[in-house]
Amino acid sequence: MRTRRLIFAASFCTLLLLCAGSANADTYLFGGSEGNIPGATLTINGTPFSAVSQGWWATSEPNVPENTNYFVGDDIEYPDWLNNFFTFDLSEFNGGATSAALSIDTSTTDAQNLPVTYSLFDVSTDAATLDAVGGASATIFNDLGSGNSYGQVFVSSYPSVSLDIALNS
Repeated sequence: MRTRRLIFAASFCTLLLLCAGSANADTYLFGGSEGNIPGATLTINGTPFSAVSQGWWATSEPNVPENTNYFVGDDIEYPDWLNNFFTFDLSEFNGGATSAALSIDTSTTDAQNLPVTYSLFDVSTDAATLDAVGGASATIFNDLGSGNSYGQVFVSSYPSVSLDIALNS
């Protein structure tokens, strides 16, 4: 049986210029998310699917498969911006979606330098390669921040439970 996987990749765009004096400030979402497994739920036609994998990629900052953090953005610790992802096993889904939404756990995470726009894209990198999170890859990082847009949300204040994003067709 062939397993279908849906991969959501995220890109992170700062909408407002950072205030003077914050040139070295971090700008990110989902800080400290390594304990949140699964970190996201995809709901299609009212049926929830938990993420089977999650993580981030950068152009030169290496990551490891054991790191389940879905941090996205910039942290002064890292030389790169990080783009995150979530994968879902949809082998039980028969198609014909009329509604879809992504809910990302923020219950024990934090954010810095809001407001920002969080955007979701399709991905051409295969799920096994993406989920392996081995090292760094400019190709995968760029793939996570481009492609067809599935949706976006303007985050002006950080939610205490989840960040919910309605997905488009």
